[in-house]
Amino acid sequence: MIAAQAKLVYHLNKYYNEKCQSRKAAISKTIREVCKVVSDVLKEVEVQEPRFISSLNEIENRYEGLEVISPTEFEVVLYLNQMGVFNFVDDGSLPGCAVLKLSDGRKRSMSLWVEFITASGYLSARKIRSRTIKQSGQKRLFSLKDFFISVYLRIYEKLNAKFKFQICFYIVHSFCTLMHHSIRKKKSFNATRVITC
Repeated sequence: MIAAQAKLVYHLNKYYNEKCQSRKAAISKTIREVCKVVSDVLKEVEVQEPRFISSLNEIENRYEGLEVISPTEFEVVLYLNQMGVFNFVDDGSLPGCAVLKLSDGRKRSMSLWVEFITASGYLSARKIRSRTIKQSGQKRLFSLKDFFISVYLRIYEKLNAKFKFQICFYIVHSFCTLMHHSIRKKKSFNATRVITC
């Protein structure tokens, strides 16, 4: 019985060392190649598009913001930075309420959201895809896959990297911090009646 168990353990270890370890090392090498190219691309895009934040960070030999779909396909999350800050406005026009205005220092009202949604094209995957390619100096390492709506890069003619865009939670964090300070400053503040504009 013991001999049979020892034989099974031997064959399991042999299979792991010959098959699994080599595959794991190959995937790890591929991930590092993809992350190097994607990081270079994102750095150049971030310089010219300050609203983007790359979440591709290496922590304890693991890359946060990277999802392995298959050995040749990877998904990278690229966050949109906050558009500005929420300012607490207490003009007395709405008793018991606080008005939070999103502002970037400009005098025009709603300029940030209107520009963000309509003019800048940050919610258009095609515009972002075109901008990513035009602004990157690493064109020799990858090509654009035109038949996808999302932003797909083909790296070294064999690896696919998909860019996934999300709005960062810094806006929510700013909102909650402001709510906290507002409640402490004004005890009668009704937290359920908040108007954002």
